[in-house]
Amino acid sequence: ALDNQSETVTITSAGAGDELKITINGTEFTSGVLAGLQNEGDAGDTIEAAIIADAAINALVTVTNDRAGGLIITARNPGVPFSLTTELATDNGNGASITRENRCSASASSTHRLVVRQDLRVRHGRRG
Repeated sequence: ALDNQSETVTITSAGAGDELKITINGTEFTSGVLAGLQNEGDAGDTIEAAIIADAAINALVTVTNDRAGGLIITARNPGVPFSLTTELATDNGNGASITRENRCSASASSTHRLVVRQDLRVRHGRRG
């Protein structure tokens, strides 16, 4: 069976002056430049809303938001991959980062069992 690709995006230590971006299949989604007391949770919320608002990308993926800078982006359909990149577009010195980790690729997964059987027969003796 084919799997649904799933990527975890983690935004940490974001603050005023930082801008974070996610690009899915060539379409860029940005947090905008954060201001005031905005943080990684606000950045994640803005990016999530932008993904949902984009009809083409929203038809391809779902977004689960932990409201603390963590987003899980999952393909809606098994076996339909998508590309995803992350970028800290503007670093205002807050120590912000945005990373991605593949949780599951869109390939087929299966379990294979290999049975190795060894049947050695040694015959000794003379014919005579």
